[in-house]
Amino acid sequence: MKNKKKISYVLLLVVGILLLTACGKNGGILSSKSLKASDLNIEDYEWETNASKCNGADCYVLSLINNSKYDIIGVDFTYKVKSGVSEADLDVYDDFMQDHEGYIDEDDSPKNITLRGSKNTLVKQGDELTGLRFTVG
Repeated sequence: MKNKKKISYVLLLVVGILLLTACGKNGGILSSKSLKASDLNIEDYEWETNASKCNGADCYVLSLINNSKYDIIGVDFTYKVKSGVSEADLDVYDDFMQDHEGYIDEDDSPKNITLRGSKNTLVKQGDELTGLRFTVG
């Protein structure tokens, strides 16, 4: 009797595997369309970063419109000064550096500062995400 049970379990396992793979690569039960980074195009997203007020303090917020053919489940933006920017061009950051001196060391350069905004949220095709706040880090 024990052998019949073992054979039944093995046969059930084999049938299950065959059902999951029977239709091959293009039509099996487990087949699905995979999304690759090359399927995405940055031009499918409209975004804008603006100065704003957050809890009474100056901050930067992002608005994003998803014009891609995919729903997205999270947004993660990072701004950092490119390495090729000259020291003379960094003058535009003077006010920013002074406004955030509690978070930024005196000796820091804007080249060392990163602004990051991240939110796990569903943004369907054509939908807009507003008010994504950037933090200094």
